[in-house]
Amino acid sequence: MDIVATKLDIEGMPHILLVARDVSEKIKMEEELKKKTEDLQFLHEFVVSLNRCSSEGEAYNILSKAILDQMGADALTVYQINPSLNRIQNIIHYGDDTLSYRCIDDDLLLECKVVISSKALITEKNSLIMCPLKVQEQDISYFCTNVVSVGKIIAIIVVKSKKHGFFDKEKVEFIESLIDSFSPFVANLRLVEINKELSIRDPLTNLYNRRYLMEFLYKELEKSKRLDRYLSIIMLDLDDFKKINDVYGHQMGDLCLKTLADVIIGNTRDMDVAGRYGGEEFIIVLPDTDKGNALSVANRLRSAIKGIKIPSSNGFITLSASFGVASFPEDGINIDDLIKVADDRTYEAKRSGKDRVVLR
Repeated sequence: MDIVATKLDIEGMPHILLVARDVSEKIKMEEELKKKTEDLQFLHEFVVSLNRCSSEGEAYNILSKAILDQMGADALTVYQINPSLNRIQNIIHYGDDTLSYRCIDDDLLLECKVVISSKALITEKNSLIMCPLKVQEQDISYFCTNVVSVGKIIAIIVVKSKKHGFFDKEKVEFIESLIDSFSPFVANLRLVEINKELSIRDPLTNLYNRRYLMEFLYKELEKSKRLDRYLSIIMLDLDDFKKINDVYGHQMGDLCLKTLADVIIGNTRDMDVAGRYGGEEFIIVLPDTDKGNALSVANRLRSAIKGIKIPSSNGFITLSASFGVASFPEDGINIDDLIKVADDRTYEAKRSGKDRVVLR
């Protein structure tokens, strides 16, 4: 109550006039206004932070911090989606590790209600709306929503709380306001990352292109010089590739190159970088690898490639490749020397009968 006392005289007699007003509604409105002002300020800071992001992962870090810290949820999981393949390409979990279990698989992705309806969903153990992926088997509260770019879902976000009834109207509105502001930023970052990746990839084999390969080799060579470490490269050339194109056609030749690229990826480390140097020639950069270990990698690749049989109209095409290995500092201290040595040895492997590795 708001009470005002006023002293006054009535017919010569002193009186006090008390005026009492119920201001509970006013206080409620002021508190709501204060809360909205604080939310708007927080949203402004959230958007400013997103503007400084340089990657999609960084943007999700900011979103998770905003939801977990500001709202008090226990965990948040991001399922990054490849919209072209309808596949989960990455999962990021924040918060309580005991709630990090996966509720969506690639095979069940199209059964997710958030994917089907594109609307947010709140589920608990006794929810009327049941999740087809059976998240209710875990006795916690879920809020699931999606991130959309150009009409396609690029991520599903699952917020989790151990408290029943945690996601009331106010919390839902808060999350949705953050997602509405977040979606355009992360969509742009996704496009930037896709365009960047396309610019450094060979479109046929999806290995790195020559420009990126040379940049990576230069950086690794400088690092090897600075840290006094080994560095090796493997050059390989697909045997009889012109004959394959002439006999079976360029489409079959392309399939052979793609298959060869898959074998290279499957037989190298994550730290190694493989790229298409030109035509049917490939180079693999092996950081922190001496010549002996590089030889082992080359022989493993040679055996794997020799075992390939590609069905064709005339039976099967069997592949083989010739390899040349060069190492820093033994075979050269700059890029041109290393590539020339590897190229000469690859030519020697071909001249000596193909399907072999030449080391010296």
